[in-house]
Formats: sequence, C-alpha cells, structure tokens
Amino acid sequence: TFTSGRQRLGVVRASLGLWKSDPVLGVGPGNFRLRFPPHRDPAEARLGNPNAEVEAPHSDLLLALTEGGVVGAVLLILFGLVAAARCAVYLPQAESPLEYARLSGVAGFLAAFAVEGLFSHPLAHPGSAALLWPALGILEHVGQDRAKFRKGDFHETRLAVVLAAGIATGFLGWHLAE
Repeated sequence: TFTSGRQRLGVVRASLGLWKSDPVLGVGPGNFRLRFPPHRDPAEARLGNPNAEVEAPHSDLLLALTEGGVVGAVLLILFGLVAAARCAVYLPQAESPLEYARLSGVAGFLAAFAVEGLFSHPLAHPGSAALLWPALGILEHVGQDRAKFRKGDFHETRLAVVLAAGIATGFLGWHLAE
C-alpha cells in the first residue's frame, strides 16, 4: 500500500542517517535495532505503530551498510559477485543435463535470494540465511569438479582472504560499537 511504501522510505532515510554516524565501519553487527531509534522519523513512526521496534532496514545491503559501514557493504557485494562469477564459470562447463539442472537451480536460488535481499533482509533471519550456505555448498560441489579456471581467475585463497577480512571487520565493528 501507499502507507507501507512511505513507511519503508522513511526507514531507508533514517537508516542512511544512522549510517552517516559511522560510515566506514558502521555501528557494529547486531546494533541496528539499538542505534536506530534516535534516527527514526516521527512521521514514519506514526504511519504504523509508533512503539514498534524497527529490527532491520528492509534491505540486506542497507543492513550491511549501517552495521558494517562501507567496508561491510563492499564485502557483501563482493560475496554476491563471487557467487555469480562461480555460476558463470560452472554453468557452461556442465557435462550432463542433470548437472546443468542442478547448477541452474542453485543459480536461480542465489539470484532470487539476492533480489529479495534488496527489498527485505533474509540474511538477518536464521531460517532463510540457513538456506544460503547449503546452496553455495551444492554450487561448489557440483561445479568445482568440472571447472577449468584460467590463470588469474578467482581462487579459494582470494575468497578466504576476503572472508577473513569480513569476519575481522565484523569483530572490529562490534568491538568499537561497545
């Protein structure tokens, strides 16, 4: 509805205000709901229940930006790009219709998950986030046996460095937010 859209836009604007309070590292993992209330627009709150707590900004990317800063948002984008690149490498090399179907199904799931993350926050919900990890595991299990990487392609070592940097950033952001 129109009211719901106005409410979402109000939450997005207030979330950007929260992000501006600590743009590089964000307010720390899990701190959105604690740090959001001072930034909440009273007009937006009146559209719904003014006493209701806003748990997340209706977007995984915006949640990564507010809680992890630019660093967290960039890491989330890189994570998505790596998954998309893996799909792009593995799909053309599928050797059977069944393998192609499995990879296509996983690629479709990952694309749908990414689109949902633009308008909701599935990574913030353990139930939906738990579906992501097996999908990535299936992608690697089915695709990696057949993949022929060119020299200079993205390898596991680079992925490990990016993920380690993300984890370190998360802990640093959490520590600084305390």
